[in-house]
Amino acid sequence: MFRGIAILGTLSLVCLQAASSGAAYPGYIPQGLSDLAQGAMIRGGQDQTSDLTVSGSGVTSEDVDVSGQDFTQAKRIVVSEAAQHPWDVNMRTSVDQSVSQDDVFLFVFWAKGVSSADETGAGYITALFEEAGGNWTKSLSRGCTPRGEWEQYAFSFEAAGSYASGEAHFGFNFGSRAQTIDIGGIELIHFGTSVSLDDLEPFATKPTYAGREPDAAWRAEAEARIEQIRKADCTLKIVANGDAVRDARVHAVMKEHAFGFGTAINASRIQGTGSNTYMDTIKALFNKAVIENSLKWKQWTPNPLQAASTAIDWLNSQGIQVRGHVLVWPSWGHMPDWVSHDNAATLSGQITDHIDEAVTMFKDDLVEWDVINEPYTNHDAMDLIGDNAMIEWFERARENDPNVKLYINDYGILAGDDAAHRDHYETTIQFLVEGGAPLDGIGLQGHFGESPTPPFEVVKRLDRFAEFGKELQITEFDVNTTNDSLQADYTRDFMTVVFSHPGVVGFLMWGFWANAHWKPDAAMYTSDWTPKKNAKAYRKLVFEEWWTDEEGDASGGGEYAFRGFRGDYEITVESGGGTRSFELALDADKTAVLDIESGEVLSAYTAVSPRLISAIELSFDSARAALVSMCDVPHELSVFDNRGRQIVRLNRAQGGRYVRDVSSFAAGAYVARISLNGVEKHVPFCITR
Repeated sequence: MFRGIAILGTLSLVCLQAASSGAAYPGYIPQGLSDLAQGAMIRGGQDQTSDLTVSGSGVTSEDVDVSGQDFTQAKRIVVSEAAQHPWDVNMRTSVDQSVSQDDVFLFVFWAKGVSSADETGAGYITALFEEAGGNWTKSLSRGCTPRGEWEQYAFSFEAAGSYASGEAHFGFNFGSRAQTIDIGGIELIHFGTSVSLDDLEPFATKPTYAGREPDAAWRAEAEARIEQIRKADCTLKIVANGDAVRDARVHAVMKEHAFGFGTAINASRIQGTGSNTYMDTIKALFNKAVIENSLKWKQWTPNPLQAASTAIDWLNSQGIQVRGHVLVWPSWGHMPDWVSHDNAATLSGQITDHIDEAVTMFKDDLVEWDVINEPYTNHDAMDLIGDNAMIEWFERARENDPNVKLYINDYGILAGDDAAHRDHYETTIQFLVEGGAPLDGIGLQGHFGESPTPPFEVVKRLDRFAEFGKELQITEFDVNTTNDSLQADYTRDFMTVVFSHPGVVGFLMWGFWANAHWKPDAAMYTSDWTPKKNAKAYRKLVFEEWWTDEEGDASGGGEYAFRGFRGDYEITVESGGGTRSFELALDADKTAVLDIESGEVLSAYTAVSPRLISAIELSFDSARAALVSMCDVPHELSVFDNRGRQIVRLNRAQGGRYVRDVSSFAAGAYVARISLNGVEKHVPFCITR
């Protein structure tokens, strides 16, 4: 076997010559692989782990003996505490031979989780092959959760680029948590073009995720939450000239969800009043959309703006709500080249001018704006101007449009295992809230690969950010893999957990068609519009399992009751040979009186379901100048000044007691309002100095 980390040209030659004479791979390589054209083992040597270098703070490593396996030594990595970034604790090995783009590799290793700070007891490592510098382009990045027994991992991949000797490396990241991991039997096998990924598929570790099992415990919990928070009781009283109609046949069919199911769209593909498959698919599948690129500041030029305007007009004409993305993406690379890089006052003015222009231009056309995008990795503007600028950007947007909801948005919160990124997002949101920024919603991107976050962990992360009492929304979802079954299963499971969470108001794909998608493999439709498994999973949930179509006869008292998903309904009533249709919004438990003579909904009132709430309380504590609310379930708290202007709007995603400090308000009279399912309570109060 080969000694050391670096590979020499002669060593590669030895491997290839051995293949020609029918030599087999070591026993710790997947069995049967020798039947393929044998590749060069770049990391050679089952027992030579002593030369592998682990780097990072708070980490130690040692060589340990192994028994009962086909390798006899392993490297034990002990991480004493979670690093700021997962890659801050790593093990890397240089690829000291040339690699051509699309060359095929198989990365094989064995891992065992000795201990972990995670409550599941599992470790977490990321296996990777990447460019050693530059853009750090990754050909492979796969997460693994080793537990107490040795487990083999074999990841096949194609090189994302061409690299000279030393320009790429492979290895592992360990820094996501405090843990002790044993790694052994490491080989990177370079096949070049002699085999395909399909050839290696039988030997590769199948990507999956914890909680994928049909009987996983989280499923029943999610279904129970969906039944409680996404459905409502509806009682229909059928009358004719005030008298109950006893022979009525009633058909209640859902026409649209109250929950937002949406997608990013390419504005240039919207042809105004015309039609094409792209537009028809949007109409058929979604009730919400976000302009993917054409509203970004760097593209704020006449052609993209005209395309965006045309697309927004068309979407609104179809009853599809539109999000604006994004006002400030605060890094030099995502702002126009002409903005100031060294004068804080100048840059501040340029940003606020852009916010004024953008929000005013599309006032009343958009339901939401992402005010700030990805502040964890994009902070050049804050570095120059100061963090308080973020509060000012929200305030400026609110001044220009009092009705549009204002969001912050970031990636790496639901996907991946970067605790520092999640902590930073929480800290940033807390800073905005404490600073009085008119923040309405928290955007959570969801770009997943072949190691997606377990559904039960997604719920925990949603719970964490729901504590702020703001709307939560999945703003950018996709699963980038060629494994259609994994993609479909995770789409189904992820959608289920977010639909089951009371704080989440919407879910948006980041595209749906391969020819208009930043990651074509992640799309729901191939380039020729063939629906993939994930498209079928989406449709089954949104238009079958979470869709209501009820039919039956009214009672002797002319009543018909059903429980359905919240949304817009068409109610058809047949009686005496005639038919009447009514439109009804089921946004909470509701009773409606339908007159089949006039065709009118005579009355429709909302009841507060006893399943959801036992009390609504709102008071003003004058001693400490604070509003105190108590509500068992999510609700909205608003404050209006003496001119009727809404100056505070809080969507409380969690029930319970809430205290809002208003001591900083200017002297004057105000009215606070708490609202839930059409039920409101108002409390006037005054601030004196």
